[in-house]
Amino acid sequence: MFNKIFIIFSKSSVVVLFILFSLQSIPARDISYEEALDIALHRSSRGEIIRGNLEVAEKNYFAKRVGFWVPEISIRGSVPAYESNEDYTYLPGTDQKVLGKRTTVDWDSYVNLDQNLISGGKLTFQAFLRSNDWEYPQRGVIVDEQRRLGSFNLTLDQPILKPSDPKNELNNKKDDFEIARITRQEETASLMEELTEAYFGVLQMTLHKQITSEKLESAKLKTGIDSIKFFEEVISEEDWLISSSERLDAELEQFDIENSLTTKQRELVMILDLEINENLVLSPPKDIRELTPEQSKLFLASADNSNSVKKAEHEYKKAQRSSKYEASSKGLTGTLTANYSKESGWVNTSVQDREDLNLNTWGIKLDFNYPIWDGGASGASVQAAQLQAEQSRIEYEKALKSSRSEIESLINSVNISAKKLKVLKQQIDLSKNRRDIAEFRFNDGQISKITYFETSITYLEAQNNYLEELKNYLIDTYKLESNFSL
Repeated sequence: MFNKIFIIFSKSSVVVLFILFSLQSIPARDISYEEALDIALHRSSRGEIIRGNLEVAEKNYFAKRVGFWVPEISIRGSVPAYESNEDYTYLPGTDQKVLGKRTTVDWDSYVNLDQNLISGGKLTFQAFLRSNDWEYPQRGVIVDEQRRLGSFNLTLDQPILKPSDPKNELNNKKDDFEIARITRQEETASLMEELTEAYFGVLQMTLHKQITSEKLESAKLKTGIDSIKFFEEVISEEDWLISSSERLDAELEQFDIENSLTTKQRELVMILDLEINENLVLSPPKDIRELTPEQSKLFLASADNSNSVKKAEHEYKKAQRSSKYEASSKGLTGTLTANYSKESGWVNTSVQDREDLNLNTWGIKLDFNYPIWDGGASGASVQAAQLQAEQSRIEYEKALKSSRSEIESLINSVNISAKKLKVLKQQIDLSKNRRDIAEFRFNDGQISKITYFETSITYLEAQNNYLEELKNYLIDTYKLESNFSL
């Protein structure tokens, strides 16, 4: 039995040594908290997506705004197309059917310009060029015909008794752009918070691992001492069992801490887009920026214009605009259409002289539409838009009322954390001095190793408390700054 246990233990030791050797073979990378923030914000895939969303909204708004000053331009055309058709049909002007053949060579191209008008209308300009070479039978002869024509067409479509579609879309794109800018700040702050949680999670779990390791060593020593006491009948069996149970609890806690540390390390490298097995050496930030009284006053004075309020305001504007647009689009509507076209060029055939063409065409019309019965669908859509606008108004007023209290709460949290960090820093210094004294006394044989472990654990726990408060301070600072366009 003992031989079997020894063999199993030896294999486990080989595996552990191999893992340790593998880990040591991976070069460690020092990465400060500031560098980790820079990687997450500017060199990670998530940071790139956050920036990309704002760029898309900006380009959409720019395209709509430019559409009122510069027309959309498109060019279309074709290469010369050859076609040959044979058919059995009547000759023009006769009652005689013959077998005829028609060949054509056509080429055309045109330029199209679409210009949105602030009134909601649309102005379209089209310029055409045509070249045709035809060959066909007519009255017993084969006719050759050439056409060279150019034309332009100008069309105005102006809605009447309804809001301007282009202007409505432009205002919506502008609100979307402003919302995207605020959303970028919110998502950036959220990414910074997640990074802080993961980064400090690794630091704290590393401290917890040291704490549980020393607790386990202390528990093993205490169990060994209690075993001797129990053998000498100094303590009862119940006390010995309690000591043994505490040692087992310390071992279980160590397993949990190691698993939590691995999880936090994985979260951190995922946020930073690093290799999953990369060995990182972390260090907390040293410089803490405290809020000055002037900054606190400025934040409070700008509470009614915070990003959460502005975002809710833009959402309300969009919903209100949509409600008005929906209501005015129902009922009597009309469209005024005016067009003018001019065609110039020449036509030449083998049976008659060349004809020069100069053709003008224009027209104007006014169309009206009045829905009589649609089963209540129009009224339902208008009511839905109005309810959405009302809900957005309530959300806007709610954000306006809660903004000041949220800003005050964050300012207080940041200021209190800054004060607590100073006290916790002093506690670290005191506990370190106690640990150093205890180490000297232990080496001198004045105290036991268990007593030394107690002071060492107190020192590690003081560092952990400092990191926890520092993490909360940074997260609250990011939340506070994300409410304003800094």
